[in-house]
This record gives sequence, C-alpha cells and structure tokens, in this order.
Amino acid sequence: MYFYAMSSYTVIVLGIMIMRSYKIGMFSDHFTLGIILVSLFLHPTLGGDYGLIYQTYMKFLGILLSIYIIANRKSIVIPSLKSVAVGLLWSASTVIILSLLYVFFSPLRGSLPSNLLNYIIEMSVFQLSFVTVIEEICFRGLIFGFMVMNGYKENTALFIQAILFWGIHYMDIANPVLFFGIVPLFTLSATLITKKYKMLFMSIVMHTLLNVFARVFIAMF
Repeated sequence: MYFYAMSSYTVIVLGIMIMRSYKIGMFSDHFTLGIILVSLFLHPTLGGDYGLIYQTYMKFLGILLSIYIIANRKSIVIPSLKSVAVGLLWSASTVIILSLLYVFFSPLRGSLPSNLLNYIIEMSVFQLSFVTVIEEICFRGLIFGFMVMNGYKENTALFIQAILFWGIHYMDIANPVLFFGIVPLFTLSATLITKKYKMLFMSIVMHTLLNVFARVFIAMF
C-alpha cells in the first residue's frame, strides 16, 4: 500500500506539471489541484502504522505541489458557481440512478453499516486518499492527456481511457450486474462530465460519492 501510494502520487505530481506545460486543460482549475493537494496531506496525518519515510515523502510531494500551485496561480482558474452546482447535481443523480438500477437488477442487497456516520467518514477519507483521486487523475487525467499529446483526438483518447478504466475492474466480473452494468455506466457518466467541463474534480466527486454512498442507498432502497 505504501509503495502504491508513493509511486502513484509521484506520477500524478510530475504528470500535472507536464500536462500543464503542454496546455492540457484537465489540470487548469483550483478545485482539481486542491483535491489532489488535500489527498497528499490527508492519509499520512490520520495516525496508524505509517512509516516515517512514507509520511515524509508524501508531505514532500504535497509541499512540492503547493509551491507549483502558488507559482502558477495566475494561470489556474476558479470554477464558476454554475459548473460546481451542475457537477454536484450530475454526480448525485448518477449515484442515485446507478443504485436504483443495481437494486432492480441484482438480488444482492447488503445492509446498512452499524455506525453509519463513522462508515461515511472513514470511507470518504480512504477513497480520497487512495482510490478515487488516484484512479480519476491517472485515467481521465494522465492517460487521456498523454494520448492527446501524442496525436490522438480527444474523443478517441477518452474512449480508450474509459475501456482501460473498465478493464481494471475485472475483479468485479463475478457480479455481472456490477461489471457489465454499473461500472460501464459510471465510466460513461464520469467521462462525459470530464469531456464537457475539462475539470477532474467533478469526476472525483462523482466517484467518491458512488463508492461511499452506493452501498447505503442500495440497502435503503
């Protein structure tokens, strides 16, 4: 887990600098960069058995990205209130619709966590620390960006990253509704909102809400 986080965030921080130097717009807003920055500082400060080297390195990456953001603040935009509202509404709608579809097509239900508030907090922290930020930045950010830099059209690059994103969830194939239904539909929704607004914080929020609240909604529905 340590190596995964350290290597992933190293690629992300270096990738952001390269993407922005080539004017790739996915890392042009303060919200996307802010979420990445928070995720870098979040996990090493939560306590637990984290090695000193791991904590120090993650904080170093956070400081490095902070310096980069400050130095380039004039070229980084603040998303409009409308785009934020649309992103939140789009994300919430996606999570609710996918949860309803899962309930309709799958016999597997699950139950509500015994301590719902703790579950939401702990899952949100875990998702933002290790899962959703890394996956969204790597696929809809870096893979997309590097393909565009190498001559692929945006639609082609977005399609290929979507297929790759779906493919890494191969372990869900034991649940056909999840693998052949929910994952590709989520991928489609996250890819479309990324294409429209060119801001990754929207897909990060959507991905986090899905991973945290889908279980809750499915049990409730």
